[in-house]
Amino acid sequence: MKVNNKKFFFIFNGYASRNKTITGGETRSITLAKYIYNQGYNVSFCCPTNFHVAEDMSDLNPFYYRTLPCEERFYNFLPALLVIYCYRVFASVFKILKSKSDILISTSHLFPDVLPLFFIKNRNIKSIVIVHHILSEQKRIGLRSKLAQIIEKFCFFIISKRKSYILTLSENTRDMLINKYGFKDKSIYVTKNGLDLKFINSINTPLKKKYDLCFCGRLSMTKGVYDLIKIVKIISNSYPNITCAVVGDGGEKANMMADIKNNKLEDNITMLGFLDEVGKYETIKSSKIFVLPSHEEGWGMVIGEAMACGVPVIVYKLVDILNIWKDNVTWIDCFDKNSFAVNIIELLKNNIKREQYIKKSLNFANKLGWDSILKEEVSAILSNS
Repeated sequence: MKVNNKKFFFIFNGYASRNKTITGGETRSITLAKYIYNQGYNVSFCCPTNFHVAEDMSDLNPFYYRTLPCEERFYNFLPALLVIYCYRVFASVFKILKSKSDILISTSHLFPDVLPLFFIKNRNIKSIVIVHHILSEQKRIGLRSKLAQIIEKFCFFIISKRKSYILTLSENTRDMLINKYGFKDKSIYVTKNGLDLKFINSINTPLKKKYDLCFCGRLSMTKGVYDLIKIVKIISNSYPNITCAVVGDGGEKANMMADIKNNKLEDNITMLGFLDEVGKYETIKSSKIFVLPSHEEGWGMVIGEAMACGVPVIVYKLVDILNIWKDNVTWIDCFDKNSFAVNIIELLKNNIKREQYIKKSLNFANKLGWDSILKEEVSAILSNS
């Protein structure tokens, strides 16, 4: 294998998941890191010692820093979370300097992944920042969200000052970065997510248990998990035997289970928790419709995964992903739960329409193999480094 001279360093400081839950952004960054490594480049990364995919990346050159005691108990307590992130920032700076890398890749544009760039004074070290979606453009409320928006703007200042090259997944996000946040068009590359089509197609043993609906994602309010419960409740009034599989874990799990019980939906909604990739795809393939009432998505990787599984998708009409999935999914006006339920019922009743969506979905998903996407992306990174 040819060995190249460039040394890459990935910053994974933003990890704050529980129970092995992994975000789409993490999955994408890990896939990029592995691809670059397989092209013969020297690839390092930093992360906490309890980063749940670190072992899977052990072929790369890891720079671990110690996980603070009991830190997972404090992820929902903002002052403690800021302390954790500040510690990670300073720990990662030492790891970056030790690695003597040429190209730094911040796996998000947020505080823990971007602030290390502020302390790297060597301008010969180029920086790349992945912007999944802009928090300030989401309809979040509360003190925590306001503070996050202020910090995000500071991160944009650092990115601009450092003259970092930006990777983003959405034309809408690129336009927002240019028109509202002052970035130059030439400093932004719009890429896309890909799918491991070979692996997905190898999962050909659906479960004996069949579901009408499937949801897969982090159990958080931004993923619309309570909308999901309300949608199933609406459907159950007409179809009391409706079934929905929920794949994933997260901070809202206990509250969701209580809400399901209060709505007497224990027989309708099955909480499957975290599943490995095989279990996830088996569950999706054992379902008639994939539903994603998410309030925020930067790209919606799970949408493509469901489409590649041959399952039609119903999703809220989020501006960031409209131009990505076009007419290959069923769009629902945000955040119309009644309309969501009506469209589910219509699709469940109409086998012909469902088959048409399956065919269209598979044709679209089959164009999303990783190799060509990442080849062009790495070429863009190198040409701007």
